[in-house]
Amino acid sequence: MTSTGTGNLPSDGSDARNEAAAAIEIAGRIATGDTGAETELVRRYERGVLQVLKCGTPDPDLARDLCQDTFVVVLRRLRSAPLEDPARLAGFIAQTARNLLIGSKRRSARRMTSIDSEAIESAVDEAPSREQQAEADSASTLVRRLLVELKSDRDRQALIRFYLHEEPKDRICAEFKLSETQFNLILFRARDRMRTLLQKHGAGPRDLLCLAWAL
Repeated sequence: MTSTGTGNLPSDGSDARNEAAAAIEIAGRIATGDTGAETELVRRYERGVLQVLKCGTPDPDLARDLCQDTFVVVLRRLRSAPLEDPARLAGFIAQTARNLLIGSKRRSARRMTSIDSEAIESAVDEAPSREQQAEADSASTLVRRLLVELKSDRDRQALIRFYLHEEPKDRICAEFKLSETQFNLILFRARDRMRTLLQKHGAGPRDLLCLAWAL
């Protein structure tokens, strides 16, 4: 991260003051709905967030996913309520990333230590049960309806092509004439909106898991 909050100390007091002033400005602009400030936030802190996460996990894919989740959480917070000390924005972002990483590790540990006998039995049977098929059909219908409700066609296409069709990022960036930072911000917003729409329709955790394969 560019200065405070990730272990990289500013070289002098002037750098620290400049960083604090920039953080206050960005946080204030995001609170007013300035999407340009959101892009600047990601551009300014994305590399530092990835560094924090890669220090905590050897899985680069997990680090990238948690990086996106970090900015979703941070943007939600800045849109809804100001930080007590916006000058410490970098530290807030870094701590959010660490908290998400800790949560991910705890969930992974629970999955490894908990034996689900029903899951083991169902894994033996390749054919899905009627209940499982009904859940899949319901999730598929819900996700399709939610994709239609997304206001931005670009967000919708980003979700479908990147997450479901697994198209390479550089191809999508070239087609839409986007930088990598701009593309990541589109994904942040698209995932944020999708979660909001799923919650509005009363979707549960199992429906969220179905998002990756229901279409």
